[in-house]
Amino acid sequence: MDIIELIRELYGDFCVFCPPLDESRYNEAKMLVPEELFEILKISNGIKETMELPNREERIVIGLIIYPFDDIRSQTERYINEYSGEGVVFVGNGADGFFILKSDGKVYFRGYLDEDEELYADSLAEYFRKWHCPRSA
Repeated sequence: MDIIELIRELYGDFCVFCPPLDESRYNEAKMLVPEELFEILKISNGIKETMELPNREERIVIGLIIYPFDDIRSQTERYINEYSGEGVVFVGNGADGFFILKSDGKVYFRGYLDEDEELYADSLAEYFRKWHCPRSA
């Protein structure tokens, strides 16, 4: 199953797909992000998580499921500069940490104050299955 379909299945109506990455930026993105993440950006340059406000017919954005490319680039640069790390930061955890997709396809978690990275998932698909919090509609 591809990652976009997995996100749709896991988040249902609680996710918003952004317009795709502009084709003029494909070469820049290909140089920075792994192929699996690049394929997502070609479909949706960032994916937002939403919630419905109680007693209202309104949805608000409460977080990001995947950063837009500009945020991926800036957060990855920060990670490399501060930690001399290897990999691509593709989303934060909403608190003080972030998730890194390594060249071997594994996902690691690092808190900004942590000394070490911790293996979180063996693949991007496993990351989404672990990270997803079921919601009632």
